Amino acid sequence: MFLSKFIGSARKCIARKRYIAFLVLLIASTVFYCTIFHLEVICFRVNLEKKISTICEKFNRNEFSGSLCSEICSHRRDFECPENASKSRKLAFVIGSESSRRITVKEAPNTVDALKWLDRDGQEHFPSEVEFIRIVNRTMFFKYNTILPLSELREFLGLRIHFGDTDIFHRFLEDTWRLVNDNDYMMAKIWDNMELFPKIYGSCGPFFGEEYITPFDGGNHLEILSATDWKHRIQKAVLILDFVEELDNNLITMCDIKLTNFGISDNRLKYMNLEHVFSATFMDRYISDAKTCWKDVQCSFKACRSKCSKNIEKCTNRQMNNNLQIACDKIFRGSTYSPGILVTSRSTKSLLNLLDQCADPQNNIEADPYRPLGPSKEIRNALYMELTNIYDSLTFIN
Repeated sequence: MFLSKFIGSARKCIARKRYIAFLVLLIASTVFYCTIFHLEVICFRVNLEKKISTICEKFNRNEFSGSLCSEICSHRRDFECPENASKSRKLAFVIGSESSRRITVKEAPNTVDALKWLDRDGQEHFPSEVEFIRIVNRTMFFKYNTILPLSELREFLGLRIHFGDTDIFHRFLEDTWRLVNDNDYMMAKIWDNMELFPKIYGSCGPFFGEEYITPFDGGNHLEILSATDWKHRIQKAVLILDFVEELDNNLITMCDIKLTNFGISDNRLKYMNLEHVFSATFMDRYISDAKTCWKDVQCSFKACRSKCSKNIEKCTNRQMNNNLQIACDKIFRGSTYSPGILVTSRSTKSLLNLLDQCADPQNNIEADPYRPLGPSKEIRNALYMELTNIYDSLTFIN
């Protein structure tokens, strides 16, 4: 009897000590995480301050040129880190305030093929202005299916400026070449008049500025939503459906899509990260490059899917899904562990069925005849009508 009481008391004591140890470990881990996160943000701000100082020093020495230089340097002490800045592929910061225009400044990556070449004697050579224009035109035609007249291309590249110094001109060519090879910059600049992407406000060396747009909230994945939250999700989905249709009309394809990359500017829905947004012509050519394959996934790029030609074991087919399929799969329907914005306890059975048909069409009636892994226009129209009816019913109730 005494022994059993002793053993029970000892077990309670051990359990209490383990609980206390667990709490101490949890608190220590939380403090450590917050400290590291805080240091990461501080370090990032320090890096930005150094980078902005370098930009302005080079501008003052005429090593950087461009319409954005003066604006960056006038805000060198007035900048913000964008959301998820420490995870960004590009160095980016926001300048300006609510009373003035706010600009997101990004840096074109320095990973492109060199523009200059060396002769036998080790002397550097750069293309002339005319040769550079030809190189850029070829690049624009290959990647963006676009050719500009000479006068427009000169303005596009900022070649209106007269360069008296050869070294300054060569640095300008190298910086401009980096911008020309930055998909974010080029997609926004080429399709500027369509108002699908952020406006480009100019450049400074290899840096460029685009309009600041507040991103959509990623939201949570809770099944239980208020009527107001559900109404907001329906609104976003309808806007994205219209946006996707505009992309199709302009032969643009999105190989990656995230809700938090969307935002509203001037009453227009715009998409902010264009790293994986391409002309449909380029993606069809890129994805059917005849590389060896054994399964379909080897002929895909991100969310842009194709099929392996099994008889010859080559990727020879164009992109087989479309923008609507990618939006349904990544944003509207989502997955079991990460439901999309339209999969909730409030979703109607007919809506869920349409989302399945949109994300994974099973027959010729549901599929796009040109891109059979994507849904047809009939599915798009049915989905649009379903969402409109749900929205109208919520408006009537409220």
